[in-house]
Amino acid sequence: MRSDRAHSGPIGLLRRRPGLRNLIAALSLSYIGNGAGLVALVLHVQSTEGTGIAVGALFVAQTVPRLLGPMAGAVADRVDLRRLMVACDAGGAVLFAFLAALPSLGVTLALWAAANLLQAAYSPARSSLIAGLVADDEVPTAYALENTAFNLQVAIGPVIGGALVAAAGAGWALGVDAITFAVAAALIARVPFRKPPTEPERPGLIAETRAGLAYAARNPVARTLTITLAIAVGFLAVDNVALPFLIRDTLNGGPAAYGLASGAFGIGMLAASVALAFRPGRSAAAIYLGGLAASGAGSIATGFAPTVAAAVALQAGTGVGNGLDNVGSNTLVQRHVPAAMLGRIFGLVGTAAYAGSGAAALLGGLYLDLTSPRTVFITGGIGALAALALAVGPLRRSEAVGRIAGDTEQEVRGD
Repeated sequence: MRSDRAHSGPIGLLRRRPGLRNLIAALSLSYIGNGAGLVALVLHVQSTEGTGIAVGALFVAQTVPRLLGPMAGAVADRVDLRRLMVACDAGGAVLFAFLAALPSLGVTLALWAAANLLQAAYSPARSSLIAGLVADDEVPTAYALENTAFNLQVAIGPVIGGALVAAAGAGWALGVDAITFAVAAALIARVPFRKPPTEPERPGLIAETRAGLAYAARNPVARTLTITLAIAVGFLAVDNVALPFLIRDTLNGGPAAYGLASGAFGIGMLAASVALAFRPGRSAAAIYLGGLAASGAGSIATGFAPTVAAAVALQAGTGVGNGLDNVGSNTLVQRHVPAAMLGRIFGLVGTAAYAGSGAAALLGGLYLDLTSPRTVFITGGIGALAALALAVGPLRRSEAVGRIAGDTEQEVRGD
């Protein structure tokens, strides 16, 4: 599908694509609610349980369900994407309503894990749905808008969650989050979507999941993104463990300084998405590779930061890199994967990132104890640059093949 209108930026795109406009509004609410909910839960568990193990258990409950991404993607490839997303947001509203009652730690962990299981299905569905709402030349801008909504989870969600807890308590904060999910479900219900024709005989869910994994192993873009994201995130996410120690012990900063450094990363991600929405660029591979380069360089530079102010600024730069590679990877998948496989490949790529994050969470503390905060940041950056080196060749070759195929198709069609 090709657009018959000149590109007029994200505002023009949202004006002429009401389905996309409703979807982006729903994603913004859903992700802000998720980010605020996590902060409210962390603060509640910290105050009631008082142990790092209890808080860490929240992050484990958040990560483990996301490892089912390939299967969740197979579900997305089989069903009406709009209905799936409505069900996930409605389910999130119910789960957060129960969490608002502030149950015991065990029940809280179970409900939080269930909410993240819904998110595991929600993520590939949202990325697959977007491709059907816009023209081919509008895809990069649409994915930049999608990632802008997603980055609100990091940049704005924690601020709202902390403010609500401070003003009214964790229970009220989680209740407000439940409302955001309910409103998001209502918005997505208004998004037009044409369900693909039902195949008369379709293999089972496990078989389709395996087929998706087999396809990813053959497809150079899917294979490269899966491997390099797992490596890059596995190295870079260790910085999350090291950042509070770098600020407090190495740079002599306080809690406010840590908050600034942590928030700067999210703001950098948001800035990158907004910038790409207005200037999407022609090469998705270049955006992805540039993101890995900026993330790696930013992490290394943070390891050498002489002051808190420098660390804050460098974390913003690292966040820009993360925002770039998010948009680049989504666009690459959409351009190089057939529609029937989009859900599974989006799910697999997302799982690769969460697997890297989970490994970092498990091993990061030990590595930090054996070395130092500066060493952790420098090592993380080197790992990201190693992932970049692995990605350059396959992605450039795939993009070159894609351009040749596109030129040939235009010649055949007489464009």
